[in-house]
Amino acid sequence: MPGLVDKQLKSSTPASNYEWQLHDIYLDLNEKGLGISIKGGIDSPNPLGTPEIYISRILQNGAVQKDGRLQIGDIIIEINGKSLIGVTHKHAVSIIVNSGTYIHLRIKRRIQIDQSEIYEQISDDNEEERLLISERTDQISVNDADDNNVFNDTIFDDNLDNFGFVDSMKTYDNCIKVSLVRNEYGFGLSLEGGLDNPISAGDTGLYVNNIITNSPAHLDGSIVIDDEIVAINDINLECVPYQWALDVIRKSPAHSIFTVRKKIFWE
Repeated sequence: MPGLVDKQLKSSTPASNYEWQLHDIYLDLNEKGLGISIKGGIDSPNPLGTPEIYISRILQNGAVQKDGRLQIGDIIIEINGKSLIGVTHKHAVSIIVNSGTYIHLRIKRRIQIDQSEIYEQISDDNEEERLLISERTDQISVNDADDNNVFNDTIFDDNLDNFGFVDSMKTYDNCIKVSLVRNEYGFGLSLEGGLDNPISAGDTGLYVNNIITNSPAHLDGSIVIDDEIVAINDINLECVPYQWALDVIRKSPAHSIFTVRKKIFWE
């Protein structure tokens, strides 16, 4: 499992001596559901009156508990490149539930504070909704302060797959969409780069360095060497570890859509 990418932001508020840590966490949900409960949103602020989407509960046997890095009180900033800042609770729910099998979470964590403050926020429901991402990625439950009062709501239907999300699709500049169907050569792309193996300083993109003859990519002809692969089936592959990106591509459906950024040559 890739390590965390950490940064620290110090608060300058005199009355609040704390720091924020930023973490990038990558999870594979092939075997387990996410397994968290969240609160927050611009329409459902927490008891302190702030709208951040934060983790209020970590469920037993979920991917988050198994991974062990996320904590109660962590604020979720992005999932697979989709921002959770300034969104409604319902919109955050949709982004999380439709985030697919491979998830990149960017979170921030407040440190050097009394931990009882976090748990006080979480124990005081204040009639707020709580989202429970169940072990099945296509099922969610929304419940109020009474944990016994639970109902299920299925998000996916026959017209959607685990990668679909029409309301909040990430957009990419200078890109084309390429549809490929895997054959005995796979998709036929050899890649280099990534967050942990940049091809040049400050460039964490994934670039095509070889195309296999008679492979789908070769026969289609749209993708060429030096093109950047920025997404597959709208799973963002920008600024992710190399091996993580390869795993996403290898485990993607046989018919997949690549988002490709063409290299611009300046004369």
